[in-house]
Amino acid sequence: MTFGAATAEDGRVAAEAESDRLPKNGKRYHSFYHWLFYIRDMQILGLNEYCDTLRAFESREDQ
Repeated sequence: MTFGAATAEDGRVAAEAESDRLPKNGKRYHSFYHWLFYIRDMQILGLNEYCDTLRAFESREDQ
């Protein structure tokens, strides 16, 4: 996984990442992620994670 941009403001931290791998089934999995952390007093209160579900679906063995 390669981490990209990150931004922090008003109790939120946004971060991006990209993955590129070749699982045992031989179907390449290349996807992008975004996380949004909610933070207060240096503790994570919540997290939203976003990813490209179509790419995950296409890399499944039964496809």
